[in-house]
Amino acid sequence: EGRIVAGARADDGTWLDGAASIARGGDEALRFESLAGRNTTLAVVATNAALDRAALGALARAASAALYRRITPAATPFDGEVIFATAPVSGGVTTSAAQIEALAVRALEMAIERGVRAAAPGDILEE
Repeated sequence: EGRIVAGARADDGTWLDGAASIARGGDEALRFESLAGRNTTLAVVATNAALDRAALGALARAASAALYRRITPAATPFDGEVIFATAPVSGGVTTSAAQIEALAVRALEMAIERGVRAAAPGDILEE
């Protein structure tokens, strides 16, 4: 679906377009700076496909689309996101890189949504 399930909220509780707020500058941008280091997202994408090191890097980069689709803002100077990709050292199934990458994006989107829904209200950092 691509809808945002996590990220910054406006004063009225609706999702804030974090990228637009930062681009506008002013008080809204300062608000993000005050939260620096509190919004890190770490992810691991694991596959049973036979991939070399370069393909693993491409897989991790492709999976980052899930962050941009589900979390806003993502990849700002105020937070940090990193995605690790892993595959078997030997063996593994053979399939196209495009299919593996598409599946990784979808799986990470689902994991982000599941994580947000499973979080207890007290687990969310408040200002």
